[in-house]
Amino acid sequence: MDYIGNAFSLGMVESYLLEAIRIRPVRHGFNPVTLLQAKKPAVSVVGHEDIARILGVPFNRQSVKLLPGDELFVAQYYGERLPEGCTTLPPNAVIKWVSVKIRKVRWSEQDAQLSS
Repeated sequence: MDYIGNAFSLGMVESYLLEAIRIRPVRHGFNPVTLLQAKKPAVSVVGHEDIARILGVPFNRQSVKLLPGDELFVAQYYGERLPEGCTTLPPNAVIKWVSVKIRKVRWSEQDAQLSS
């Protein structure tokens, strides 16, 4: 499943999957918001109303547990505090996209015993 959010927390991943997290910048020119209209749509989990409004995605303050194969596209805001109710970014503010992917991993029986 693909998600679009405004934050990532280690609490979104079970502890046994922490080594499977891959975090990378999204390639230049790709806008993850387009995934909301795709055949296999992403789910908005943007929990900040103003950021959701700026991105043009649904506001959805929902807890998520990422599983192997899931990808969370994080709209990371850089700038001064957003004025309440804003619909555009303030001057000098920017949103940078980051991909948080939970890789599919193979666990051996020995690995399972070590992680418990």
